Amino acid sequence: MLSYREIRIIHSPNTSTDEFVVFAWLEKLFISNSGGSHHLAAAHYIAKQLNYAVPLIANLRCYVLNEHYFKIFDQHYVAFVLPRAELDDAFQYFEQSNIRFIKLVERHKELEIFFFARSTDNHKIISIFEEKYRSLNEMISWCVAKQAHNVVLQQILSKNSCL
Repeated sequence: MLSYREIRIIHSPNTSTDEFVVFAWLEKLFISNSGGSHHLAAAHYIAKQLNYAVPLIANLRCYVLNEHYFKIFDQHYVAFVLPRAELDDAFQYFEQSNIRFIKLVERHKELEIFFFARSTDNHKIISIFEEKYRSLNEMISWCVAKQAHNVVLQQILSKNSCL
């Protein structure tokens, strides 16, 4: 499995963009590679079954949420990620009201993100949304809390430095 040429982390490590990736809120180490992922996954499975270690060397990229900036965001905004068609009828009301919001729509995606300013005018709409939907703020808050206690991340950071 490891002889497959597209596993660049092994066959062309100096020219490869393949890298190890850590998302600080998940207790896992990922390999981001541009080809041969199913061969690499099979090799990992076989090596684990044989209890055989295969050393891999690559750059390490860490994605960490900045708690300080999240707290600032959370003080000023509440965000909700919704399917694109979820609020088609209500959207006209939003545009004609005192509700202060930003709507972000990514091209070719099926999701919209609504950012509501935390204000007296928006208190009611935020409450209605919080009853029906889980806020992005709540999800990010969970991730921030998880990364503070991520044992895998702490082990990696004690031995390496992230890009």
